[in-house]
Amino acid sequence: MAENKLLIPDETALFILNKLDALSPHMKKNLEKFKEEAPERDEIVRGYFGESGINKIVSAIADSLRKNLPRKNADILDVGCGTGTFTRRIKKELLQEFHTLTFYGLDPTWHMLNELLKKDPEIICGVGIIEKLKESLELNNKLAGTTKFPQTFDAIISTLAFHHLENIELALSAVVNCLKPDGFMVICDTEPYDYEKNGETKEHHGIIAEHLATMAKKYFREVKTTKLKDTTCCVDDLISTVFVMELKNPIIGGRS
Repeated sequence: MAENKLLIPDETALFILNKLDALSPHMKKNLEKFKEEAPERDEIVRGYFGESGINKIVSAIADSLRKNLPRKNADILDVGCGTGTFTRRIKKELLQEFHTLTFYGLDPTWHMLNELLKKDPEIICGVGIIEKLKESLELNNKLAGTTKFPQTFDAIISTLAFHHLENIELALSAVVNCLKPDGFMVICDTEPYDYEKNGETKEHHGIIAEHLATMAKKYFREVKTTKLKDTTCCVDDLISTVFVMELKNPIIGGRS
């Protein structure tokens, strides 16, 4: 079988993550988890939301992009894109109307990016972390020997990634510095729930929408949160709600 030259080698990914000083114990744990899940990740996500839930999330993000994209030949980056469960569907939906969009994907878990590339090699992918977004893009460009990624984007989206982050404010600050002046961000994630299991109280790694909105207002002048109706995430028979957040009019450097 011929080698797929688009796939990201282990040594390249690890070089980037080391350069970014990103291999914390938390990151290493997530890398191992998602390496194992990568081949079945799309099915795992379908188990969380159902086909109907995935379609509603895709429609909500696509509608936001459709409404807010400042130009038809826009560059759209999906940070924490994983295997592209949502990225690929959003791209397919939007390209029916916008024929000149370019989609990019960034994720620290290169095993998941490789699954995405097998399914849609037209999405330009790179290894990196949102907290050091500019540096991640520059490293990928340097290793590629070309401008693989632009310096700024018309839109940055993130689906089910923010609840994995160790420093959300740093991530938001990094996003603002990689948006065009008229660019915007769309975040979709789940809210947390507490539950008792095996005699212990544990918390699902969601994120409280109101807390995220409060942080986001430091970096964006307009923040709008919408709870998706009849859309939930179900893990171990426990249910959490899903929200979509639009962040517009970025404030470079954040509010003082």
